[in-house]
Amino acid sequence: MEELLSSSEQRELKIIHLLYQEEKLWTVEQLANYLQCSIDTCYRYIDRIKQIFYDHGNEFELISKKTKGVLLKKTEHASLSKYESIYIEETIDFKLLSELFHSTYLTTEKLADHLFISKSTLYRKLKKIAILLRKNGIHLNISTLQLTGNEVWIREFFYLVYWSTSDSGFWPFESVPKHVLTHRVENIISSQN
Repeated sequence: MEELLSSSEQRELKIIHLLYQEEKLWTVEQLANYLQCSIDTCYRYIDRIKQIFYDHGNEFELISKKTKGVLLKKTEHASLSKYESIYIEETIDFKLLSELFHSTYLTTEKLADHLFISKSTLYRKLKKIAILLRKNGIHLNISTLQLTGNEVWIREFFYLVYWSTSDSGFWPFESVPKHVLTHRVENIISSQN
């Protein structure tokens, strides 16, 4: 999934990793130097990360003071993988893949409106997704937004996409309740010792 992330999204993930690894006050100049970007761009990244953390609970809090620096406060049980999963779910590419998997009567106009992006941005992202899907034996018709290919390969691909965000608590499969699957897996594990 990470290969679909834009360069700015990859940088934001790098900030999250760096701040998580060492709980100290980082100057924006240090972060910008680490990411090889401008200080203004780094501030935009920090603001976006702050908003995601704020929207998704109180285990992480990004504290930034204009002249002092940036510090990640975390609770004792805060999980980096949970917030990585949440971050990935917030990306346009993940939302696009999820819509392609779940929706049957999509149009490019509806999809662009739903994701609040322009049609040109949508087509650019769809082309990138189509390349990744093709590597996995799946064809995406960009004009009809239909996936074709071996059903097993399509299911496996989306299983892996959703597995990459499983720590967030999001359950993407509407026809299979999570508790039913969890119960079956527990039964299999107990019978296999």
